[in-house]
Amino acid sequence: MLANYLHSLSRLVIIINPLTMFALFCSYTSGMPVKEVKTIGSKTTIAVAITLILCVLGGTHIFQLFGINIAALQFAGGLSLLMSSLKGLGEQADNSLPVSGNIAIVPLCIPVIAGPAAMSIAISLTQQTHNPLAVSLAIVTVALILGVLFYFSQPVCRWLGETVMNIIKRISWLALACIGTQLLMAGFTFYIKV
Repeated sequence: MLANYLHSLSRLVIIINPLTMFALFCSYTSGMPVKEVKTIGSKTTIAVAITLILCVLGGTHIFQLFGINIAALQFAGGLSLLMSSLKGLGEQADNSLPVSGNIAIVPLCIPVIAGPAAMSIAISLTQQTHNPLAVSLAIVTVALILGVLFYFSQPVCRWLGETVMNIIKRISWLALACIGTQLLMAGFTFYIKV
């Protein structure tokens, strides 16, 4: 159980990358009142945990209903992650992202944090470990890490400064682009072997 939990936690932390999500959260909530930022942070955290736990509990069955296998999901997740990472790398360093309405569920939860890449990892970890409880606990742990980062986002962003936040964002986007490429290749390799 502990080994499955730690393995799942390490994979989820790499894919979700709390530092990148923290930097993006700061971009999306820039200029908002403190109370609103904290509300959006808690809603996003809860939505991420629920979305990924639903993938653990029924993701395989839902995708089988539509005839989608894990390789196709990895391919789509990798492609989506790669495209968004390359877009993030190409953005102007000082641009804040446009905000309208409630951003906690869309776009922060889906597709930014609990997007196709995170969903495919949650499902594949459940299939690998055969331990949905361990994967679910790892998801809750990552959600809690995100929740703490989001809660303290404004003072931490001010303390780090714009330059450091931009550096964190760039490095994180590059790491996510590499992970997206790996997922893409994993899905592609499955079809080459067949």
